[in-house]
Amino acid sequence: MVASALRDELQKTFVPFVRSAGFERVSRGNSLFMEFRRSAGAVVHVLEVQWEKYGLPRFVINYAPCPSSSIDIHGKHFAPAEVSAGWLPDSGRLQPKRDATTASWFRQDPPLLAKLLLRSRSRAESEVVAEAVHLFPELEAYWGSGVVGEHMHAIPPAAIRSSG
Repeated sequence: MVASALRDELQKTFVPFVRSAGFERVSRGNSLFMEFRRSAGAVVHVLEVQWEKYGLPRFVINYAPCPSSSIDIHGKHFAPAEVSAGWLPDSGRLQPKRDATTASWFRQDPPLLAKLLLRSRSRAESEVVAEAVHLFPELEAYWGSGVVGEHMHAIPPAAIRSSG
């Protein structure tokens, strides 16, 4: 199962949804990420849809605030349009379940055991994207008040992960 139909549904439903929330699409040429930015005064909200790297119909939403002036990482200066959420100190993920694997991401394909034992079928693309839209207010609440939602978790920045 490939993610093309899910990508199409995300483009049709989720992209207009986040644009209506003030996000603009940023293209940096990586097919595994669909990136957006929104100016919010002293910060820029970085939002990324990250696709599962082997083409399974799964995605996660990465997020982070970035100083609107820019950020220095390992002695290099980056504008908000150039950074990835995972580079930033206050980065995290919005996903339906808490787990470090892609099994906890927004997904169309059923878990393997459910597929084998229960003969579960794939979820409709619209159902998966609707779930992401439904959980998005948790992210908005976080950016507004700092309250971490039930479906959010922090991810240490890549610079910290690689040096530890």
